[in-house]
Amino acid sequence: MPEITDALPPSRIVRWLAIAVLIGFAVTLYFREGTRLAPLTGTTPSAAADSAN
Repeated sequence: MPEITDALPPSRIVRWLAIAVLIGFAVTLYFREGTRLAPLTGTTPSAAADSAN
């Protein structure tokens, strides 16, 4: 009978670490750049173009 272990295989650990790094990178980008981006709703493209001049 095979032994049952609770250890995670290395490939699964690497996969979870990669996902965690990607989530951390996305959160970092959001807080660095996301607060300065124009909102997607509430303004028309012509109004945004007029305010840029």
